[in-house]
Amino acid sequence: NGTERYDDEDQSLVTFRIVLGAIRVNYPLDQLFGLLRRGDSLGGLGLRKRTKDIGPEAAQEWLDEMVEKAFLYLARNQASVRKLKAEAKRAKFTRTTYIDRDGKQAACNGESIQKVLTAFLDIAYQRRTLDPMVGVWNQLHEATGLEPITCRKALQALESLGWIAGPVVVPSANGEQNAFKYRLLTDPE
Repeated sequence: NGTERYDDEDQSLVTFRIVLGAIRVNYPLDQLFGLLRRGDSLGGLGLRKRTKDIGPEAAQEWLDEMVEKAFLYLARNQASVRKLKAEAKRAKFTRTTYIDRDGKQAACNGESIQKVLTAFLDIAYQRRTLDPMVGVWNQLHEATGLEPITCRKALQALESLGWIAGPVVVPSANGEQNAFKYRLLTDPE
């Protein structure tokens, strides 16, 4: 329609993220491809532009490459999480003192830290990501049996110990803060 913005690099990233999300939730890729080809799909702009410029077969090859890259990316994430799980299993956690988000000294016992890290790694592995969104009030509380405040303290202790970085605030649709997004810190390869 003339108002669409097209930038090859931006559209490749958009398409990659869409494909990545679809794979994570086991969305049928043939259905995704159909959606991306529709004229009203902003996420399919790169695919439609390539179809027009280089033909449908070459555009399909480009999309297939995006799928391959997404699967490889997810596999690398799972491999990294597996390594961290093995390292966490060998680690001996003790009571850890740290400075909390309010700038006050706080502490968490080693057993709670171990439980929260194990649950956190399970979530990351299941989602095939190194930066899962984790809620202390539901996911970690339910997975560990610990009180939400203890889960929050354990996450902060894990930050101070160098296992995770974060959090990035992720508001819910109604604006309430329900979860934070953290990043697992992996050793450089």
